[in-house]
Amino acid sequence: METKFTPGPWHFISGVTYLSVQGDRAETILLDTSPEMDRERKEADYRLIAAAPDLLALALAVAEHFADTDAPLGTRARELIARVTGA
Repeated sequence: METKFTPGPWHFISGVTYLSVQGDRAETILLDTSPEMDRERKEADYRLIAAAPDLLALALAVAEHFADTDAPLGTRARELIARVTGA
């Protein structure tokens, strides 16, 4: 599957004054230096964002496994993939 986003894996980085999600080649995907941030909530958000490529890969595997069925899990996986890819 061809994608337009930065290839995974992505990594969550928590610095003293910032939060970041970076790709394997140190591409910055998301950066927050806001001193007003709710750090605990934002760290949880950033961890979820960093897991996005792995979650998409899982959805693709589930969709492939259920490709020839109308199983609800396969349908949900295909809907999620469409949401992510804009298809």
